[in-house]
Amino acid sequence: MILVRELILCGCFLASVSCSHYSAKMPQTLETINGSCVLIPCSFTTKESVVTGPATGVWRKGSQWFKDSVDVFNSSKTSNILRGEILGDLTQRNCTSVLYGFTKAYEDKYFFRLESSVTLTFTESVSIKVNDALPKPYLTLPLSIQEGVLVSMTCAISSPCLQDPPTLTWSPQLNHSREILRTKEDGTPEVVSELRFMPSSWDDGLSVSCVATHHEGVTPVRETVQLTVLYGPKNLSVSLHDTPQLEMGSPITLYCLGVSKPPIDNYRWFRNTRGYLEEMDWTSQNFTFNVTHSGSVLYHCEGRNSVGAANSSGLELEMPVSAGLHLKQEWWWPLIAGAGAGFILLVAVLYKRHKNLQSKQSKRWELDLKGKVVDPDIYINVTEETLRRAAGPSEPDDSVYCNQFQPDSRKTKNCDFLSDADDAIYANH
Repeated sequence: MILVRELILCGCFLASVSCSHYSAKMPQTLETINGSCVLIPCSFTTKESVVTGPATGVWRKGSQWFKDSVDVFNSSKTSNILRGEILGDLTQRNCTSVLYGFTKAYEDKYFFRLESSVTLTFTESVSIKVNDALPKPYLTLPLSIQEGVLVSMTCAISSPCLQDPPTLTWSPQLNHSREILRTKEDGTPEVVSELRFMPSSWDDGLSVSCVATHHEGVTPVRETVQLTVLYGPKNLSVSLHDTPQLEMGSPITLYCLGVSKPPIDNYRWFRNTRGYLEEMDWTSQNFTFNVTHSGSVLYHCEGRNSVGAANSSGLELEMPVSAGLHLKQEWWWPLIAGAGAGFILLVAVLYKRHKNLQSKQSKRWELDLKGKVVDPDIYINVTEETLRRAAGPSEPDDSVYCNQFQPDSRKTKNCDFLSDADDAIYANH
């Protein structure tokens, strides 16, 4: 009787009965891993407004009819060909189910049968395919990755069921990731891993992989992307083109060198002359000019692209003071300092010689018996009274040549070192 009713309702043998009142909704195909489980999203509609219990769900393999079909799972039985579970509420027309231990031997079409106040096998079916390997994960990342801007990358893989999901890992592990299990629009589950990190210029060109693993015996699979990181100019410097010697009127070519992505598309040049900074009207990566003046000049450049800008380190050039002469600034100060030191040393030597001459002059003075100074240029043989007068406050400019009479003797002593060229005072006392 049930079979006849089923044929009438869903076989559409009676033109007055529409099969559109009885239908099931499920994916057309599903895939699982050999030996794992499979989740079958399922719902149905009936002409009856209410499905009363008790309600039983049956998954039939091969055909919707009893002939050429096998019921692999019946929720009312404790023993089944496949272990399974009805996850949905049949009274609410939800027939979502899970079947465990699914192997290649069970690859086929599956039909859902409802046994309750309404009993029928729906004509819709799902084809279940069994694979030996996991499906390939898929990566999503922003269209543009910029240095210093937080990036979120996701890796997702379909899961055969919620109870036995694969595991996702990142290589290299740029930062901590979090993994979630979510349901897609068609009702099938998927595992999603989100990686958030702060990229730098060092990450440009880096290969990042998402690796999916499952239970033992299943080969891991991976998906790899290469990062393209945009960043502003870096490591800028001013370079001097090979110039053997700077000479007045000779050409000089300077280059502004650095790295950036995208390439630098705007350059600015600056010149600092004795503390005076000025911007030049050069806008290219390199420029050439002729030496027209001497002195120290500091050059630096600025590079800019769509991401940012940066300044270079400075390049100091010592322009020649005359044709054919190239002296760097640091050579001038030792030269000037050396010349000054030599001059000071010369003055010191001359002053010391002068002092030595004065010292020798002073050492030629002698003390008389009374402790008074006598000029050695005065050659005397004098009495004590004459000696006193000669050592008086007014010293003679010329030498005094004389014979000295000793108080106790009438003999005289000859004066030594007499000079005919000098005026002399000869005295006998």
